[in-house]
Amino acid sequence: MSGMLPYQPVVDMLNEHLLPRSAEQLRPLLGNHAVDLARLLPIVHAKFPDLSPSQSLGLEVERRNLYNAVASYFNAIASTSPLVLIFDDLQWADTATMQLLSYLLMQSASIASQGNTVPLFLLLYRPDEVGETHPLRNLLLAQLRTGQAQEMRLKRLKEDEVQQLLMQMAGHMVGTPFTEEIYKYTEGNPFFIGETIRALVEDGKVKKIGERWQTMVALEDLELPQSVRLVIERRLLNLSPECRVTLAYASLLGRQL
Repeated sequence: MSGMLPYQPVVDMLNEHLLPRSAEQLRPLLGNHAVDLARLLPIVHAKFPDLSPSQSLGLEVERRNLYNAVASYFNAIASTSPLVLIFDDLQWADTATMQLLSYLLMQSASIASQGNTVPLFLLLYRPDEVGETHPLRNLLLAQLRTGQAQEMRLKRLKEDEVQQLLMQMAGHMVGTPFTEEIYKYTEGNPFFIGETIRALVEDGKVKKIGERWQTMVALEDLELPQSVRLVIERRLLNLSPECRVTLAYASLLGRQL
């Protein structure tokens, strides 16, 4: 199941870097690739109004030129200052994004072998949402086989670790009942914890009075925010119909199951 537009993570990165910079600052980074990047990024035309319109070269040639343009741009930045490229939620990425990412990794490995500085790639994903046929799986296996990648798996937080996280967010000691309730709802998932606290604050269920957090509703009335529900719904959609039926029955029995 894909939840991203083609090349979306790369488009977001490039737009963020291009937007605040002038044409004079961008020209040495773009080199001869401005026309190719303009196929993907309308902002390039906005920065360079006199840019000649691109000619149709066929899908395969245009794709290869685009890959070269993106790789060249990132490598040009990395040659002057450290660059970290963070690809988040890759479990939702489409095949086109995976193909471009694979090319970027291959190009970086080749350039690094010559002693040049290249970007650091951080690929973030949820393993339980990357099945056997997911395009990310082959990319990860290929990178691990070359020895050029390291895999780090983040475990769910224990209840005492959840309390430590909440204390860091609040800036003061957080009561055990509140910690227990957050732990029960989120099961130690850091993303769920952050989204839940953010939603509680936005909904006025948790307020900062003076220098301390105060809950404005009974703890048993806390609910998971919509952002967390959407993540759970995505996971359920990846299950077989039989598994979803089983979970529906299990939900009626509650946590005592």
